[in-house]
Amino acid sequence: MPNPTSPDPRGRTLVAFDTLLTLVLQEQTRRDLDALPGPDELARLYPDTARWDKRLRRALRDRRRARPPAGPRRMTLRRLALVMAVLVLLMTCALATSAEVRYAVRQAVLQWTNRELRLTYATEGAPDPAALTLPEGFSDHYVPEGFVMDEENSLELEDQFFRGYDQPVSGENYTISCYVVRDENQISSYDNEHTVYQTIELNGVDAMLGTSSNMDGSTSYYLIWQKDGIHYSVNGELSLEYLLKIAESIY
Repeated sequence: MPNPTSPDPRGRTLVAFDTLLTLVLQEQTRRDLDALPGPDELARLYPDTARWDKRLRRALRDRRRARPPAGPRRMTLRRLALVMAVLVLLMTCALATSAEVRYAVRQAVLQWTNRELRLTYATEGAPDPAALTLPEGFSDHYVPEGFVMDEENSLELEDQFFRGYDQPVSGENYTISCYVVRDENQISSYDNEHTVYQTIELNGVDAMLGTSSNMDGSTSYYLIWQKDGIHYSVNGELSLEYLLKIAESIY
């Protein structure tokens, strides 16, 4: 290995180019580090991000839980509200002439694949326009203590209902999603690769309960059922006891 320094005939010390370059880079790195804000300044510039971390985990969980059919995969709530409002008007006008025909949901058809559980509703008859809206006063009537509704992640229309709740102290959260079953072309997909499902009894009907372990060690639950022409789902990172109480309070 060559000597990084060597004396010249005049007695001066010569520094190898590689050594000099290393010293310059080290000095530049030191200056860059000194220019960075300290812990107190970082805390001031970037406050607690736990709320955003929680939203990110929820988004990842919901994306893994539900995979929409082929086509656009994401839509803002406002855009979704506008589209659904237009669909309600079109469907109401188109089906008004068949209002005298009774509409019924025969069953929820489950199709298992390697990665997902696909749910399709089998329907018969033409729906009465009155059956295309949620009942008056439809809501969740139980919220566990300490949970607050996330207004930015909530949506209420005449034929669908979505709410998100957070627990600021524990970091727990859950979402509720309900919509009126319209026809057999409605398909919902749920993660099957990382979630174990079982059938339970809820409010007098069979429901699918999925249990999933998250990367941070927490457990997520997914509860899915259909009753009286309405699709229900509740999912979140909270105790199963609370999840069931929430589900039983939706009407």
